[in-house]
Parts: sequence; C-alpha cells; structure tokens
Amino acid sequence: MTGFTAFAAKEQSYPHVLDRETGAWVSLESFLGRGDYGDVIADKRVALKMALHDGRLRYVCPWCGNAMFLASLRLQDKTIERFYFKHQFENTACSGIVGKGDEAICAQQFMGAKEGEEHKRFKARVLESLNADRDFSDTALEKRHVSADRKRWRQPDVQSTWKGQQVVFEAQMSTTFLHVITQRMSFYAHEGVRLLWLFRDLNPNHFRLTEDDIFYSNNRNGFRVTDETVGLSRATGRFALECVWLVPTVVGERIEDQWQTQTVFFDELRHDTSQHGVPRSFYFDYDKAKAEAESAVRRQKQERRDRPLRDAMESFCLDLWAHRLPTPEAVHERWDPLVVEFARRGFALPDAPLAEEGPNNYLQAAYSAKHGRSVWSRHEDLVKLGFHIFDVRKKTLWIYRLMLEAYGRHEHMKTHDPNRKWAGKAVEYKGFMRNNNAAYLPSRAFDPLLCFLFPEVADTLVKHPRDVLPPERTRV
Repeated sequence: MTGFTAFAAKEQSYPHVLDRETGAWVSLESFLGRGDYGDVIADKRVALKMALHDGRLRYVCPWCGNAMFLASLRLQDKTIERFYFKHQFENTACSGIVGKGDEAICAQQFMGAKEGEEHKRFKARVLESLNADRDFSDTALEKRHVSADRKRWRQPDVQSTWKGQQVVFEAQMSTTFLHVITQRMSFYAHEGVRLLWLFRDLNPNHFRLTEDDIFYSNNRNGFRVTDETVGLSRATGRFALECVWLVPTVVGERIEDQWQTQTVFFDELRHDTSQHGVPRSFYFDYDKAKAEAESAVRRQKQERRDRPLRDAMESFCLDLWAHRLPTPEAVHERWDPLVVEFARRGFALPDAPLAEEGPNNYLQAAYSAKHGRSVWSRHEDLVKLGFHIFDVRKKTLWIYRLMLEAYGRHEHMKTHDPNRKWAGKAVEYKGFMRNNNAAYLPSRAFDPLLCFLFPEVADTLVKHPRDVLPPERTRV
C-alpha cells in the first residue's frame, strides 16, 4: 500500500486532538501531513501507539482529556481516505464534536490552549518580568477582571497595574478565534484597560490568520516574552519584550514593507485606539511612517511629472537673461509654448516674459540665489545683488532670502560682506517685514507659480515673514 499519500477520512467525530505540550489543537490533516502511506503508518500510527504504551501521553481528546490514537478504516474499503482519530479506550461517553456548535467548539479550543505546558511557561515568564519592574504592582494570574457595571467579566492570563494604569497580558493562541480576540479588545477598551497580546513565535513566516489579525490591527507590531527578555528584565529592572514590526520603505515610486526586530521595554510603548476603534500597544508607529512614505511617493511622482516643465522655464529664463535669444521671434518661439503648458496646470503667465505685471523680478531673484550668481545683471556677487534688490526690488527680498537659505549661500554672503553692511541691511528688512511694512512684503499673486517652480521653499514661502523669521534680538 505504499507509494501514495494518506488522507483523512471524510466523516470525523474528532477532527482535532489537543497537544498537551503546546496547548494547541492539532487537526487530523496537519497531523498526517503529506506523507507517504507507509510513513504515516510507521511514523504516526505505530509511533503514537508506542508512546501511549510507554506512558507518554501527549495527544488527548479536547473534550474529555483521554488518550487518542490514529485509527484506520478497513483496508478492504479500497480508499485512501482512511485515517481518523479515536479514543484509546472505548469505554468513554465522549462524542467529540457531534451535536456541538461553533461557540462550544471555540470555547473548548481556547480553554484547552490555556492548559498547555507552553502556556504555563508563558505566564511564568510574564510574571517574572513584571516582578522585576518596580513600576508594576498588584500583579495577578488568571484573576477575573469584572466590568465597572458588574455585569461582565474576563479572566486574562496576567493582569497588573503600571503607574496607576491597569494592564492585561494575553497569550495569542494559534487556536484563538477572531470573535474571541475582538470581544476581549472591546471589553478592555470600554473598561479603560490596556491590552497587550503576546505571541509565541515572532517569525512572520509562521504567522497564522488569527496572529495576523492581532499583528496588523496592532499597528503592525508584535511582542513576545522569552527567557532572554526575562533575564534582561531582571538585569535592568524594566519589563523587556522582543518586538517585531514592519517598516514601510520607499523603493522607487512604491512602498515595500520590511521586517525589523529589536528588544524593547514596556515603558517605551505607546498606547492608543485606531481610527476604527481597535485598542493598540506599539513600539513603532507604522501608520505614521506609512503616511510619510505615501507622501514621499506622491512627491516623487509629482516631481517626475513637474520636473520637465520646471526645467523648461529655468532654461528659458537663463537663456533670455543671458541674451541667447537674439530676436523677439526667438523669444516667443520658446515662451508661447510655456504659456500654454503652464495654463494647463492652472498658472497664468503674461503674454511677454518681461511684462511689468508678471513674475520676472521674482524669478530673477530666485534663480540667482539658486545658481549662486546674478543670472540677469552684472553684479559681481550675491551680496551686491542683494543691495540692488533691497534698494529697487524690495518685494522680492522674501523669496531671495528663502532661496539663499535653501541653497546654503550663508558662507558666500559672509565672505563677500566683510564689513557686515549686508548683515545690517538684513536686520533692517526683517524688521520691516515683522512690522508688516507693505513695501517689503511679496505679492501673493505669484505664490502658486513660485511654489510650483521652487518646491524646496514652498512650505515657507506662503507664510507671512513675521511667522517665520526668528524674534528680533534685543540690542544691549
């Protein structure tokens, strides 16, 4: 009969056994695996029976606690779907799942998991960690937490008080149903109690669906307590946990989640409620990082879309001011398409690039600061250009200043201002701006266009200078 895969029988009264070592319910399909029929006989059926003979009682009935073994339908039935779980002894009244609903099955799974040896070790680790941290008090195991109205209660694995705030710790059992998880979340949220789920295994590749339910709803953070973290808790006097979380990382123009693991302390966690009402305890704020990553991707996409048009405007302006467009026809051959394209983006440009009502003066100041030289006059450096702007084009001082800062022209200005005359002018014009002197304030009509052309200063450009400039120093 070897050479083919063994399968579970179609009709089963005992589709699971309870693993006393882990506290988990093991399905018949999982127990059989995808092994060869002969392997199942030798490594599962016979080995399990031998273990029972030797008094090693690991797999038992989830309903009555009696020993189970792997039985088989008669070989003459000529079917490969032959294996099923059966009580070791027939003198039991246990009927398995027959006549039991989903609620009863779920409750039995949950309680069975709590009785496992691994679950007991989990509680012992948490208790030892809490006892090592002086900020925790009134710690208790398996004690009922009764609601304020005395009508409901839950019995968490471990509960304690941290700096006056009640906290409960629950082991995330692989058998826990989603509605059990959400019921506990809802109960503790209404009671103002912090809930921290602790995992058995933080290997994301091993997460089951209900573990995903907790991990992803907890701001993509998962925690567990190990022998190593217990030792660290004792050494530091702070409750230590192993933490795994996802980091949203921008790769090109998309976001990829990357796993990160680190030992953290309970006092480093943040606790809140998601926008959907789910209570969360987390070390890394995934939602905030995801929003920032999405914003960065949007900026990248926008930059890719806008950069050619920005470059076209800059190239035109530099050629125009350098007199590389010798005739009016050459000017309009470059300018008119720009007028059309900018209009499609919602920006109205004048018919002529040097029109008095247009943005020419602002562009000259901005591009000069960007390129580190005057791009439209014969001024030798940016300081001399600054004096000219101060005297003749006061309204462009704001963008000139912002672009000087954006492109790090501080040393240039300092080097070319040995007598600090420009520094004095800067104090003067900043005072006028703070005092709302209209002669020194920019025309807001050009803000949208300038923000598009110079996104590096857009956030500050639209603000009033007095809200950006540092307070005026008191002279002694």
